[in-house]
Amino acid sequence: MSTKKAALVASAALAASSLFLVAQPASGALVTTCRGAAGAVTVPGDLVVPRNADCTLVGTTVTGNVKVDANADLLLEGATVGGEIYVTRNGYVEAFGGSTVDGQVRGRDAFGVFVEESNIGGNVLQSSPNTTATEPFTYLFSAAVGGGLDSSAGEVIIESTEVAGAVSARNGEYADIIDSVLGAGLTVRNNAFGAFVCESEIYGDSLFRDNKSTLQIGGSGEAGACDGASYWGGNVTFTGNTATDTGFDITNNIVAGNLTGSGNDPLPTGAGNRVRGDITLEFAAADDEGARVSLQSQSAESVETGSEAAVVVDERVAEVTAKVESRRASALAGAAAVPSAQALSPAPQG
Repeated sequence: MSTKKAALVASAALAASSLFLVAQPASGALVTTCRGAAGAVTVPGDLVVPRNADCTLVGTTVTGNVKVDANADLLLEGATVGGEIYVTRNGYVEAFGGSTVDGQVRGRDAFGVFVEESNIGGNVLQSSPNTTATEPFTYLFSAAVGGGLDSSAGEVIIESTEVAGAVSARNGEYADIIDSVLGAGLTVRNNAFGAFVCESEIYGDSLFRDNKSTLQIGGSGEAGACDGASYWGGNVTFTGNTATDTGFDITNNIVAGNLTGSGNDPLPTGAGNRVRGDITLEFAAADDEGARVSLQSQSAESVETGSEAAVVVDERVAEVTAKVESRRASALAGAAAVPSAQALSPAPQG
């Protein structure tokens, strides 16, 4: 997928990459507007992608902040942003191919944020205070985030990624953490479709609270297959989660702290876990008599990956990937339609 994207964006900017000159406004702070495809130039100051516009930056350096206005698209390939990126209503930003954003990436009522094989120096923030029709998504793949991630809406997928700070996903759709390292804990709260955590290292304390559907933490089950163990560097708490028509399983985890919680319906199942601290979380019975048993007394064998496991997580990834590909294609077509000489221009003053 990365190779195809690189070829597409490069082809949109190749012919014009040597022609872009950044015009400076006559007075005031330097602000540049982007409509079209820009190459390996330096944009001094801030950059704006105006409403309904498409901007692709290939090897471009922006020394300041970037704002993506309503319904606009920004694709970054091997680009550098010295400040932050702010994405507004139904806006989209995609950073890949070794791009770097020194500051944070912040979405407000955005369509989505996709980061692949790129670095974000600050936080990744996603919110939808105006309750737009489209749930925003945040997808981090083979990325590095120097801050944390805070999402209060939509879909969160973190795959093969390192996040230095805390991760919080609440009041949204789901939060899936796959083959990743989180440096300061994980909070998953009040999500409609729960969470899936597989083969990850999560340091700091973690909380799963008031989620309304499947929680699959560590092993294989209804959400899909997971072969490796997950490590939790602090305490892990499960409280008030309900998944009456789906599953709630905690399997194949190493918990350095305590495993606690209450008010879960149904009680979770689990096996193959090692908990170094105290356990006060109730688990479903290991026999047919309905007795309450602790995780430590359950089987030390992890649940085997089976062909009957559902593919909920694969479907989620496929759905978000389809959104990415559709929006990217639209952005590339829109940027290519703009004459190269008009790609970068002074933003209106006043």
